[in-house]
Amino acid sequence: MATTTLDEQVKVYLDKLIEAGLSVSFAVVYGPSVTGEDDGFGDIDTVVVSPEFDNGSRMENLEHLWDQLEGCESPIEPYPCGEKEWAQTQASRIIDRARREGKRIEA
Repeated sequence: MATTTLDEQVKVYLDKLIEAGLSVSFAVVYGPSVTGEDDGFGDIDTVVVSPEFDNGSRMENLEHLWDQLEGCESPIEPYPCGEKEWAQTQASRIIDRARREGKRIEA
């Protein structure tokens, strides 16, 4: 079986989100998947940026992202982020970390 790259795994997930009707701007992979550090989890920490996440609660948006993981073979750990939130100078610690060390993947 062919091994898929990190970018390919995330792109497959973004395509699933788009097929489900979510407007995805881009994603940013951060954490051990990018830095090479071993945190013992082996998941792919991924911020998903969408204008739709500028509204609604973080938990509702997260549930929507988790619903699309069903049947997905990649160990993606999604985190929702609105476009406005991404553009803010001060956001959550997760978003700040993704900005500093993350790798952007276009939808």
